[in-house]
Amino acid sequence: MICFFYFTHDLKVSFKEQNLNQQFEGVKDKTNIPVSKIYFSTPTDFYNQVNSLKKQIGEKETNDLVFAVDSNMISGLSGFPKNIGFQTLKGLEQFKGQSEIKIAIVNAMSNSIGDHLIGMRAFDYWHKKVSEMFPETKITISFFQLNPHNLADITKQRSEKIDHLYMLPSSTSKLMENDAFIDLGTLLLKEGFNTEHMIDFFLKSLSIDHTTVPIEEKRMKYTISEDPINQIKEMMKSIKSEGRPILLFHHTSTTPIRSIDELNATRIVNEIIEKSEYFVVSTSDLNFQNNRFENIRHHSLSFDHFAAIISQADGMITVDTCTYHVADAFSIPTLVLFSSIDPDLRSKYYPYVTPIMVESKDGMLYGKHKAATDKDELKKELDYLSSLWDKIDVTELLKKLKDVTNLRQEEMS
Repeated sequence: MICFFYFTHDLKVSFKEQNLNQQFEGVKDKTNIPVSKIYFSTPTDFYNQVNSLKKQIGEKETNDLVFAVDSNMISGLSGFPKNIGFQTLKGLEQFKGQSEIKIAIVNAMSNSIGDHLIGMRAFDYWHKKVSEMFPETKITISFFQLNPHNLADITKQRSEKIDHLYMLPSSTSKLMENDAFIDLGTLLLKEGFNTEHMIDFFLKSLSIDHTTVPIEEKRMKYTISEDPINQIKEMMKSIKSEGRPILLFHHTSTTPIRSIDELNATRIVNEIIEKSEYFVVSTSDLNFQNNRFENIRHHSLSFDHFAAIISQADGMITVDTCTYHVADAFSIPTLVLFSSIDPDLRSKYYPYVTPIMVESKDGMLYGKHKAATDKDELKKELDYLSSLWDKIDVTELLKKLKDVTNLRQEEMS
């Protein structure tokens, strides 16, 4: 879904995390609003922007500053691009004969790192198929992203396929420069998001029949820059000089209902050390002391550095976050502890990733994407989740990790 809106005054919004400002032009005459001064984004981003403004300048002032525009009115404008998402690629045949086809992808390809990794693999396949459909035609792609800075290390690897990159919210006039667009806004509300594997869902959103796509095309790909990989290799070499295999343990996620509490995390790491030969490393803030454990978070300076750490590990135990998608790109033997999302919707195409679901299908957290916002409800969720982590059998974890490690060694030899 795309949301359209305008401001009655010029506005500068600061994004501290990205160290940049975004300038919005205000409308002086509401009876004659130019398209260039109507902005668009996802509904969630729009509501976040409005709520942020209310906190900064007050509710009444915000209500006089920001106005939503009927999306049907905008999409009915002459020259508005055709929506080609969630259909079939035959929808592109209407553009045959053009020397150039301009296509925009809104919220490309989701604003969370894990989903973006998956979405970009779907984009790779889509781009290949579209290029095959129009071998003599220039295909110009514009990405509109909510968080281009955080996604930059992933997006830049497709720079030869992406002609323009814009930050949302963006002017509707930029969207209207395109012949067609694919709307990936508010993915949670799209049909199939909660019932299909993520990459199959992304392929569907790009109008690709996922059943025709080879499994190898559904595995992850990631290329690490030279400097980060060299730095991490040198650091890991010093740890490996002790002669032990390195296990990366990652216990945190962007949502607390997928994270392991510190008490259970330290228990699990301690048992891993007691029951195996692993030297354990972590890029999370884990308050644990042992001569076979090292917190290497200070080496994880960027996503490239983080990916390099994963690529150099001998194995990994992680919660449901972006880590195991990166692990698949380098065929790292991995266990993933799922506490809310069905593993079949995330990891089934990764041969060296073994999922372990700690929640039952009738449990409190099953199928949830976000933690409760109410303080008391959140405490209930976290107390319940802690009881699930209490039941983790480390001996069984190590057995499963050994099995997937052996499988990888056999298939790689």
